[in-house]
Amino acid sequence: MSSGEDGITFSGVLVPIRQADYTMSEVLHFIFKVDFWLIIIPALLFCYVAVWDLNELGMTKIEVGSGLRIIGICTLALGPGAALSMTCIWREDRMRTAALEQDKKAR
Repeated sequence: MSSGEDGITFSGVLVPIRQADYTMSEVLHFIFKVDFWLIIIPALLFCYVAVWDLNELGMTKIEVGSGLRIIGICTLALGPGAALSMTCIWREDRMRTAALEQDKKAR
């Protein structure tokens, strides 16, 4: 994946590779790369745990693999923050729906 003659590649932009000698701008870019991975990995891990947890509690019948595919597509299309937000909104909706169904059964 390249942006023509610029030489901009996925690994060049997002994969932190240590070098012996950095310029100031390369140091800032390296810090950006590390921060990106330190943010995206826990965010996606939380999304996975949220889907798995609701599935285990019986509040949803979505397969974990399907949930991960949806989260992955959302992450690629909109970014990790949007995927995390959408997962939290979906999780809260599922928990609210399950609580309302339990309340109706109790009456």
